[in-house]
Amino acid sequence: IKTYNTDGKATVYLGTGDTGDGFLKTSNADGKETVYLGTGVGGAGFLKTYDADGKETVYLGTATDGGGFLSTSNADGKETVFLGESKGSGFLKTFNKHGVMVGYFGSN
Repeated sequence: IKTYNTDGKATVYLGTGDTGDGFLKTSNADGKETVYLGTGVGGAGFLKTYDADGKETVYLGTATDGGGFLSTSNADGKETVFLGESKGSGFLKTFNKHGVMVGYFGSN
Protein backbone atom coordinates (compact mmCIF):
# COMPACT_ATOMS: atom_id res chain seq x y z
CA ILE A 1 0.00 0.00 0.00
CA LYS A 2 1.42 3.39 -0.96
CA THR A 3 0.13 6.89 -0.31
CA TYR A 4 1.30 10.10 -2.00
CA ASN A 5 1.07 13.79 -1.16
CA THR A 6 -0.33 16.42 -3.53
CA ASP A 7 3.15 16.83 -5.07
CA GLY A 8 3.18 13.15 -6.03
CA LYS A 9 5.85 12.19 -3.48
CA ALA A 10 5.42 8.93 -1.58
CA THR A 11 4.59 9.54 2.10
CA VAL A 12 3.75 6.03 3.36
CA TYR A 13 4.62 2.54 2.20
CA LEU A 14 3.24 -0.55 3.90
CA GLY A 15 4.23 -3.81 2.32
CA THR A 16 6.56 -6.73 1.94
CA GLY A 17 10.28 -6.47 1.16
CA ASP A 18 12.44 -8.63 -1.07
CA THR A 19 13.08 -11.05 1.80
CA GLY A 20 9.36 -11.65 2.36
CA ASP A 21 9.27 -9.65 5.61
CA GLY A 22 6.84 -6.82 6.23
CA PHE A 23 7.71 -3.18 6.81
CA LEU A 24 6.27 0.31 7.14
CA LYS A 25 8.09 3.38 5.84
CA THR A 26 7.03 7.02 6.13
CA SER A 27 8.49 10.06 4.38
CA ASN A 28 8.16 13.81 4.85
CA ALA A 29 6.74 16.24 2.30
CA ASP A 30 10.17 16.42 0.61
CA GLY A 31 10.18 12.65 0.07
CA LYS A 32 12.89 12.01 2.69
CA GLU A 33 12.45 8.95 4.90
CA THR A 34 11.35 9.75 8.49
CA VAL A 35 10.46 6.34 9.99
CA TYR A 36 11.20 2.73 9.09
CA LEU A 37 9.60 -0.09 11.04
CA GLY A 38 10.34 -3.59 9.90
CA THR A 39 11.99 -6.95 10.22
CA GLY A 40 15.76 -7.28 10.07
CA VAL A 41 18.31 -10.04 9.77
CA GLY A 42 17.22 -13.19 11.55
CA GLY A 43 13.56 -12.17 11.65
CA ALA A 44 13.86 -9.67 14.52
CA GLY A 45 12.07 -6.32 14.59
CA PHE A 46 13.57 -2.85 14.50
CA LEU A 47 12.59 0.82 14.28
CA LYS A 48 14.62 3.66 12.76
CA THR A 49 13.85 7.38 12.84
CA TYR A 50 15.42 10.08 10.67
CA ASP A 51 15.73 13.87 10.82
CA ALA A 52 14.25 16.19 8.19
CA ASP A 53 17.36 15.71 6.02
CA GLY A 54 17.01 11.92 6.02
CA LYS A 55 19.86 11.22 8.48
CA GLU A 56 19.30 8.39 10.96
CA THR A 57 18.78 9.66 14.53
CA VAL A 58 17.47 6.62 16.44
CA TYR A 59 17.77 2.86 16.00
CA LEU A 60 15.79 0.60 18.30
CA GLY A 61 16.06 -3.09 17.67
CA THR A 62 17.15 -6.59 18.44
CA ALA A 63 20.79 -7.69 18.22
CA THR A 64 21.81 -10.94 16.56
CA ASP A 65 22.13 -12.57 20.02
CA GLY A 66 18.49 -11.71 20.77
CA GLY A 67 19.04 -8.81 23.17
CA GLY A 68 17.55 -5.38 22.68
CA PHE A 69 19.39 -2.12 22.11
CA LEU A 70 18.89 1.59 21.46
CA SER A 71 21.32 3.81 19.58
CA THR A 72 21.09 7.55 18.98
CA SER A 73 23.07 9.69 16.52
CA ASN A 74 23.70 13.42 16.17
CA ALA A 75 23.01 15.60 13.11
CA ASP A 76 26.40 14.58 11.66
CA GLY A 77 25.46 10.89 11.76
CA LYS A 78 27.84 10.15 14.66
CA GLU A 79 26.64 7.76 17.35
CA THR A 80 26.04 9.57 20.67
CA VAL A 81 24.49 6.92 22.93
CA PHE A 82 24.31 3.13 22.86
CA LEU A 83 22.16 1.36 25.43
CA GLY A 84 21.92 -2.39 25.23
CA GLU A 85 22.84 -5.76 26.57
CA SER A 86 25.58 -8.28 26.06
CA LYS A 87 25.44 -11.85 27.37
CA GLY A 88 22.41 -10.98 29.51
CA SER A 89 23.86 -7.88 31.20
CA GLY A 90 23.06 -4.27 30.41
CA PHE A 91 25.47 -1.52 29.48
CA LEU A 92 25.53 2.10 28.38
CA LYS A 93 28.12 3.81 26.17
CA THR A 94 28.26 7.54 25.48
CA PHE A 95 30.18 9.25 22.67
CA ASN A 96 31.30 12.81 21.98
CA LYS A 97 30.19 14.77 18.92
CA HIS A 98 32.94 13.11 16.86
CA GLY A 99 31.73 9.59 17.68
CA VAL A 100 34.57 8.84 20.13
CA MET A 101 33.50 6.88 23.22
CA VAL A 102 33.78 9.00 26.36
CA GLY A 103 31.80 6.94 28.87
CA TYR A 104 30.96 3.34 29.64
CA PHE A 105 28.80 1.87 32.35
CA GLY A 106 28.03 -1.81 32.53
CA SER A 107 28.67 -5.21 33.96
CA ASN A 108 29.83 -8.53 32.55
